[in-house]
Amino acid sequence: MTILYEINYTVIAEMAEEYATWLRTHIPRLLAIDGFTGAEQFTHRACGEEDTLTRLTVQYRLRNCAALRSYLQHHAPALQREVYEQFGKDVNAERRIMELVEHLTPPQD
Repeated sequence: MTILYEINYTVIAEMAEEYATWLRTHIPRLLAIDGFTGAEQFTHRACGEEDTLTRLTVQYRLRNCAALRSYLQHHAPALQREVYEQFGKDVNAERRIMELVEHLTPPQD
């Protein structure tokens, strides 16, 4: 069973570039932890609206719930503390956990 661990970040605009640079080094660190099988990073687009915040989403895929529990117990507290110590209240993170029910693809001609 594939688990999706999604983190939605809201970053003040002044810190967005620094945070994006940091995130590019952070994601590979998580992918090196046993149980992680991949990740995608997204930037939210306002499509013409000016925004004082930058919104980013990272979706990590994990092998199963046991892998997620292990990460949350053994790795997450230190990594979350690291983010807070470096960026403080300039970054807010909201997390969601989902289980893949079905992967659909377009029909083949």
